[in-house]
Amino acid sequence: MRIFSNLVKRIKEKSGAYKDNLLKYLLYFASAFAFSVSVENIDPSFAFIISFLLYVFIFSNVKRMDYIMISLYSILFFLSLYGLRKLIIEERIFVSDYKIFFAFPYFTIISTLFFLIERKKAVYFCTFLCLLSIPILPEINQEFLTLPSAWFFSSLISVPMLSKSRRRFSLFKTSIVYGLFGGTLIFTMTGGIWKAVIFILSSIISPFISISILYFFERTFNILTPFYLFDLQDIEHPILVQLRKKAPGTFHHSLVVADIAYVAAKEVGADAELIRCAALYHDIGKTARPDYFIENIGDMSAHMKINLPLSSKLVVKHVEDGEKIARSYSIPQRIIDFILEHHGTTYPEYFLRAAKRLDIHLDIRYPGPTPRSLETVIMMICDSSEAAVRSLEKYSPERIKDMVSKVVKSKIDQGQFDNSPVTLQQIKKIEESVTKALCDFYHLRISYDEKSVQRYLEKKKKFENGHAKENGHQDIKDKRQQNN
Repeated sequence: MRIFSNLVKRIKEKSGAYKDNLLKYLLYFASAFAFSVSVENIDPSFAFIISFLLYVFIFSNVKRMDYIMISLYSILFFLSLYGLRKLIIEERIFVSDYKIFFAFPYFTIISTLFFLIERKKAVYFCTFLCLLSIPILPEINQEFLTLPSAWFFSSLISVPMLSKSRRRFSLFKTSIVYGLFGGTLIFTMTGGIWKAVIFILSSIISPFISISILYFFERTFNILTPFYLFDLQDIEHPILVQLRKKAPGTFHHSLVVADIAYVAAKEVGADAELIRCAALYHDIGKTARPDYFIENIGDMSAHMKINLPLSSKLVVKHVEDGEKIARSYSIPQRIIDFILEHHGTTYPEYFLRAAKRLDIHLDIRYPGPTPRSLETVIMMICDSSEAAVRSLEKYSPERIKDMVSKVVKSKIDQGQFDNSPVTLQQIKKIEESVTKALCDFYHLRISYDEKSVQRYLEKKKKFENGHAKENGHQDIKDKRQQNN
């Protein structure tokens, strides 16, 4: 009975979703028809592009920046192709066989939208533009339909390569594959060698336009593309140079956290590249007062001259200082979120324990907010775990595991993960991957001092003597067996 009721419930949910989608599609086409009828001599492409934008704005869960991208590309694409049609068909400028349309930089559209908006939406939007190009050019013969086909299938082929791109130069490699595939398809369908050659050449040149557009939007709107993340990870970035010079201990800590966080992010399917980049910047505020952090000077001498509450305030203030430094260098807000959230609203643990022993009331917390994404949760766990494990006198897998478990439990008890979408299962995976990564990093090493070498020789001598005795006994046994 329960199975039947669950089945009925699922059917109702599915039917409700289908009804909602059907209503959206009906409104979409109804609006296109209404535009075509209400405005005299309107081009069909105008009706559909306005309806598409209306659909996106009202019914789709799209970010504000995506609105801007989709609107700009819709307008620019329409004006470009519509302008070419005016020049070629009506004004009779350029060539008469429409080869100029094959020189349009189609690769630029997929290679920019893929990084500026969500990837699925970029593919859907390129598909829409492919269909839109057909009514824009109605006078051209049926052979011209090969161009939208080549554009569409070449875009699909290029998606896996674009998803692996981290450097801007990789766009040129992808454009070659894009052009060769599309050119081959055009030649196969039309037999026009020059059309195929023009398409290939335009595809190879397109990355110059793509890189310019991406760079503009990255810097103007602080959009974190893989290329921008790669640039920010350059250790010669001015902020990282200052961190390396003023706070070398913190810089080393950031590198370790970046590697650990990257492994943990891969394990739970988070944005690993974003976390690795943010880890390099999460403690940049310590460059303002590097001497007050033990990893930079090796002791607590700077705190001996001031009282305990002031020490706590100076340590906590590195979050605020980090935000100011990041904003002064126009670091994207997504990276700044890691600076603000990697301590959440916790207490400075070391000084809190000292205050309890001295019976001093200490109510100084990090400003927060608490982590609001899976990535900042990973950063909090990795940052605190690395610092805690580094404080151990001796390293062993058991000790490291216990320490990481204590850190995670402490964060959960303080409600630091309450505002994030992380699940208990993901926390468990993060904890396990962080433990493994720290065990790999703090593995046992050979000591080169004289006492260690002497102990090694003594153990080796005992082993060899014992091994020789075992061999001697074995030889005696073999001889007895042969005699028998």
